[in-house]
Amino acid sequence: MANPENMNNKNTNEKNTNEDVISNLPEDILHEFLIRLPLRDAVRTSALSREWRDKWRSIQELVFNYDAGCFKFPYHDYQICIYQVVLNHRGTIIKFSLKVPPFMRHSTIDQLILHLLRNHHVRDFTLAPYRMGRYRMTSHFFAFRELTVLRLSHCTLTPPPQFQGFKNLVKIVFHEVRFLPAAFERFISQCPRLESLSLSSKSNLDSLEVAGPSLRIFACHGFVKSIHFKSCPVLAQVTLCTPCYCRKHMILSNTKASSYQRLLQFTSAGHAPNQFPCLKVLDLSMSLNSTKEFTEAFSFIRHSQNLETLIFRLWQRGWDANVLVMIQEQETPNPYLSKLKKIELHRYSGTVHQTKLLKYLLTSATGLEYMVIVPASNYKPSVDLCVQTMGYPWASPAARLIVRSPHTQ
Repeated sequence: MANPENMNNKNTNEKNTNEDVISNLPEDILHEFLIRLPLRDAVRTSALSREWRDKWRSIQELVFNYDAGCFKFPYHDYQICIYQVVLNHRGTIIKFSLKVPPFMRHSTIDQLILHLLRNHHVRDFTLAPYRMGRYRMTSHFFAFRELTVLRLSHCTLTPPPQFQGFKNLVKIVFHEVRFLPAAFERFISQCPRLESLSLSSKSNLDSLEVAGPSLRIFACHGFVKSIHFKSCPVLAQVTLCTPCYCRKHMILSNTKASSYQRLLQFTSAGHAPNQFPCLKVLDLSMSLNSTKEFTEAFSFIRHSQNLETLIFRLWQRGWDANVLVMIQEQETPNPYLSKLKKIELHRYSGTVHQTKLLKYLLTSATGLEYMVIVPASNYKPSVDLCVQTMGYPWASPAARLIVRSPHTQ
């Protein structure tokens, strides 16, 4: 005869097994769960049960990425799907990201932005129109007063005269974004809390003026003639990756230096002020067959006396004996390099110029902890790099050499 107590335990266990534990979670936890799902899967949860039918409508992040298969529909149906998701959403949208598929009309993007502006408080905004058609940003976009993160690509920005800036914006990522002359400087200057600015473009940029009292991170990947850092007292990390054959010269200054000769005069006195006192990381593309590029790079270093990490991405498309002379004439040990803890040489191919530079850096950096060499992919040294550098004079006895494969990040 069955024990009644065991029967009750069995029924209780079956009841616990059939209970919907996930649906009974607090609403904030459910929202976190839905946000971490791809948007397509989050919307599909509406088919689970009556209780789940409307839960996706209140998630605060909408990310549409056509390439990632967000919704695997033809172009026209994908546009309709975006409209349905946005219009049927009932909660507040804080993050909105749209990778625009081909043939989506610009008027459709305008209408989506207008709807977001009327009904939501977007703080994180990403828009990447299809690269074959540059999108001219609607004037309604500039009314997003609460933006903190902005990512744009293949757009043209024309701030209206009444634009007062994004006062809360802390991060900008622009890829192939165009401005009217002087509009970029005005736009950046009206973002007083901006901490991170990243620019990339394949087209020529004549001159950039960057002003930011809160700017800590600056990166520029592209073709630029000059960069003027105006009032960037807390700048801590700079990346300048510009192919040497596409720029005439680079003006890297924190003053009103307006020409290459002015920069040379300013830095040749030997007592240049520490204009970037907070700069800790400097990442530069540099051609060793150009005396201009070598001078520009080391003038930037002289103005950044608290550097801890220095990264050189080397290019060499010829021969210039003057560069060898300039390397040999550098002071050793160099007080401007005394606080360096890490140096990286990328695309190292063992040329005479690069070998001289390597020896100079090892001789000058008295506080060095790591020397990282990333050889060029086609470089096959006759002698192992570790063996080569053993005979070089190392100013820091505690420094370690690391040879990293060019195929690893």
